[in-house]
Amino acid sequence: MQWVRQCKDTFIRRYNDLGYITSQLSKRDRVYDEIGALFLSKINRTARTVDEIVDELHAQFSDVSREVLRADFGEFIQELAEEGFLVTGRSEADLDRKDHGFSYLTDAPKTAALNFLAQDKNPALRDTADFFYSYFRDHPVIFGMHLEITGHCNERCLHCYLPRPEKVAVMPLSMARDLQDQLQAMGT
Repeated sequence: MQWVRQCKDTFIRRYNDLGYITSQLSKRDRVYDEIGALFLSKINRTARTVDEIVDELHAQFSDVSREVLRADFGEFIQELAEEGFLVTGRSEADLDRKDHGFSYLTDAPKTAALNFLAQDKNPALRDTADFFYSYFRDHPVIFGMHLEITGHCNERCLHCYLPRPEKVAVMPLSMARDLQDQLQAMGT
């Protein structure tokens, strides 16, 4: 039985129909289409069996045989495991043994084996920074927002941009809640 888990230094995100996986250690990342995003959504930091994941996927892809789906998913995770995004093994203990994470030790295989200056040389893989620039230019997204709900401040900093009368103003609670609701509706 094969097990799979996301590495400690890997992060998976989903943006609408896109799937994104990145490794802080190797500085590599990948963007996937809707099906790849669905495959990625089934993988996290909790170890799972491949059969369990394929069963869930088969419920969503009923027109594809379980064997074909298992082969496709197996190929998908194998490529990600070879790139250091995931760990695969025959048991959870096997996954723990393989997931090294960052280390300052010179003999740590995950940190010593990678050439951080040589990114993917496969010309078929588009640079993710360029891809996301194009994508988010056409599909703007707010990833976060900082609300300063009060300007009350008793300091007189030289760099402060608030004029004195504004420093004592307080944002009404209803406005703060309305902004939070708007951000939530936008998927932030």
